[in-house]
Amino acid sequence: MQEIESTISKYLLLFAMNVSENIKQTIGVKYLALYPDAQSDKLISHYKDMGFNVLNKYWLVVKLK
Repeated sequence: MQEIESTISKYLLLFAMNVSENIKQTIGVKYLALYPDAQSDKLISHYKDMGFNVLNKYWLVVKLK
């Protein structure tokens, strides 16, 4: 059996980013923002590794391609 080399959060974010790309064609979405649960440093680091940047004290953002 082949192991999945990903986490559920990574899968869900990649799914959201793909959906956002499709929506972008219709309504012009440029960014995807998220509010990390409990502002966990570990979680924020995980999202930064996925390409998100700190927007302010609470939010992270990534520019859609």
